[in-house]
Amino acid sequence: MAPCDVWSPYRTPSGVCNNLANPRWGKAPTQMRRFLPPVYQDGIGLPRTKSVSGADLPSARFISLIVHGASDPSDIPKYEDITHMFMQWGHITDHDITHAPVLTRPVRKPLLLNCCLEGASVAASAASVGVRSFVPIMANPCFPIPVPPNDPVFIGRTCLNFTRSIQGPNLQCTNAPVEQINAITAFVDSSNVYGSSKEESDNLRLRVDGLLNFTDFNLLPTDEKEDVCDAPCFDAGDTRRNEQMGLTSMHTLLMREHNRIARTHTQVQPILER
Repeated sequence: MAPCDVWSPYRTPSGVCNNLANPRWGKAPTQMRRFLPPVYQDGIGLPRTKSVSGADLPSARFISLIVHGASDPSDIPKYEDITHMFMQWGHITDHDITHAPVLTRPVRKPLLLNCCLEGASVAASAASVGVRSFVPIMANPCFPIPVPPNDPVFIGRTCLNFTRSIQGPNLQCTNAPVEQINAITAFVDSSNVYGSSKEESDNLRLRVDGLLNFTDFNLLPTDEKEDVCDAPCFDAGDTRRNEQMGLTSMHTLLMREHNRIARTHTQVQPILER
């Protein structure tokens, strides 16, 4: 890593050197930090399926139904002032500071589209040979979530797809226990708007009057390399930009706000320089 430029007035796209005393803190990509040490079932990287008593742990879906089950009518007044935007702003803020990526194919599709298919984990292990990663590919990237009987939403289903994130060496630079990787900057720095690398940042810029790239109707630029959308996918500073339309709308608003400020600056700057 090159020495930090202590005189630079700007943050780096990757977050490196934001902290001059600890240049790697929060940069992309680096290991995520923990409040508590990991507790893997094998002490290396397998997720726990057993409790401390040896009994099977309940399904994550079962826990979700218990915690977020039928709402108590007495709770409704507590949340009547909370709009959908409360969730949506939290969603895009999360995408500014954390992204634990899963294994993908060269076209950025997930290595496994459905871990619930019979033999999916075996197929994944075979398909993963030669895939670039931080450490040797995990033996089983699948960890599907069992659906309890009589689920009120997932009727007739027994499984929810879930693919584990990429594993990397820990902060002690050893492969056990493994650690998860944060692919983006850990700072609240609008990396979801501008990207977490110089390459991403350069690709998103129009290079005219400081504007970000946009298309007809003042929409986000399209991404021809991604084909997970029914229509052309949009491009922005975070790879999850097309995850759902509320999130894509927030990306669009933030791109437009950047361009509004850039246009205002272009108009005002000549006046200030007179």
